Amino acid sequence: MDVGHQEDHRGNMMDARRDGENALPDEADLQHLERLVLGFMASQALFAGCELGLFDLLAGGALGVGPVSGRLGLSVRGTQRLLDVLVALRLLGATPGPEGELIYALTPLTRACLTREGCASQHHLLRYLGGTTYRLWAHLAEAVREGCHQYARAFGVSNDEEDDLFAAIYRSDDERLRFLSGLQDTWRDSRLTRKLLTAEDMAAFPRVCDLGGGSGELARAWALLYPASAVTVLETPEVVRDVMDKFLPHERVCFMPGDFFRDPLPPADVFILARVLHDWDDTTCAQLLGRVGGACGPGGAVVVVEALLPEEDDFGGDAAEGAWPAWWAWPAVRTRLLSLNMLVQTRGTERSAAQYLDLLAAAGFTRARAHRTGSAYDVIVARK
Repeated sequence: MDVGHQEDHRGNMMDARRDGENALPDEADLQHLERLVLGFMASQALFAGCELGLFDLLAGGALGVGPVSGRLGLSVRGTQRLLDVLVALRLLGATPGPEGELIYALTPLTRACLTREGCASQHHLLRYLGGTTYRLWAHLAEAVREGCHQYARAFGVSNDEEDDLFAAIYRSDDERLRFLSGLQDTWRDSRLTRKLLTAEDMAAFPRVCDLGGGSGELARAWALLYPASAVTVLETPEVVRDVMDKFLPHERVCFMPGDFFRDPLPPADVFILARVLHDWDDTTCAQLLGRVGGACGPGGAVVVVEALLPEEDDFGGDAAEGAWPAWWAWPAVRTRLLSLNMLVQTRGTERSAAQYLDLLAAAGFTRARAHRTGSAYDVIVARK
């Protein structure tokens, strides 16, 4: 063995490794990093447009900076800069007016999603994200250190409210309404709800119960898709009161006040759990699914709607050298961010399909199938 040659080879490898570790990143990587660093500024510009009523004002027609600032009571200086950023983010369009000044108008996306009356309005959801979720994320480092949500730091909730998750989430009448309005926006897109609720044909289940269904928007979609079914939404008494006072429930959706952890569940052939299980740890999910399993007769079912994490196998890699593996695609990044949000806002986590299937099987729902919809949320249909 040529020891000298072997030592030279190892030295060359170490030199190459050191050169790689000290190499300056290329311009594309630096731009990627900068987009991540400044991403919160883009989000805040979007949230500010909603909060200030800018998008709703422009829904009535294109305007210059003077009329926008005047009608909304804003500074011209600040309005000009916000409008220009929204144009750069492709949320507004700008064209020269008759006197050379820029006239600002909504894009089709903005009209549909960011105005209160848009056909796919996310206005209330964005107001909630910008007002509540954003403030909680300011304490992300503390959440990671402590492993718990941050309502006490962000909003000064009492110890009792901190112990009761939804007392913290519904910490005032106004906040509860903001949460319910944002939840309603989540299910406003009929294309999404159709994918979720028709992944399997559920027409054979006449009695349906949506646990924690908020204002009943998803229950309404079920009633429209399956006209022969009767749908009950089980919600807290405060939410039921809000729905009766502030929302317009569908005529074939009824509301039942109660706590799904403590009160008897209504008789049903299928239970909907949409964005519910992700709020809780495995032990609490098992407790709730056990109650649902006990309330379902033979052949009963549960429909779980969640954003599914990638499976562990998805983290392997046959990716070409220098390419990002498949789990860096946006859907996987999105669910990872949502799972981190569950740390900041709840006691739960996003889960993979396999993790949900294990929880469901332990509750007696052994015939289960996960359906990836290609949309914001996925669905698991599990039968006893």
